Amino acid sequence: NSKLVILDFWYVSCYPCLKAIPHLVDLANKFNQKDLKILGINNHDNKENINKIKKRLNINYDILLHGKELAKQYKVYGFPRLFLIDTQTKEILHIGDGYYDNLGKDLEKIISNYLDK
Repeated sequence: NSKLVILDFWYVSCYPCLKAIPHLVDLANKFNQKDLKILGINNHDNKENINKIKKRLNINYDILLHGKELAKQYKVYGFPRLFLIDTQTKEILHIGDGYYDNLGKDLEKIISNYLDK
């Protein structure tokens, strides 16, 4: 089991969502599975569209389809929306709304600081 998980709520025609994905791919490459698991959650698109994007953007983490209930539970109304969660305590360590250029660097810093404890 991973120490941390990132839930990324996104959909295919959301341009900021697509801009955030390469940062998540990098994080998945930098941190091993026992430290970090990334899960993309998409409740808008069909499997075919998602598979095209997975190939195009080299997505190296799992995508959960039909995440409508999960999106409700996490009160997701804007996209992309990221949650960094401690899997042991279930505590939400960080919530990220939208995309910005330093997204990956900021998440990497937060994750590294947490794992160094």
